[in-house]
Amino acid sequence: MTHTEQEKAAIVTQYRQGKPIQELCAERDISERTLYRLLRNSPKAGVYLPPQRIRYPSA
Repeated sequence: MTHTEQEKAAIVTQYRQGKPIQELCAERDISERTLYRLLRNSPKAGVYLPPQRIRYPSA
């Protein structure tokens, strides 16, 4: 299952707010390995912001 950037941000935020790992993984249907990968790839401090895509005006 692929999660959107918003879902990933919500997962990281819930973890940082103190939600237990087992509960978070069960609710989101993800493995602990996936959770730790999301945490590793998110910024260390502050709010997780998904990468922005540059949109060029069409000619």
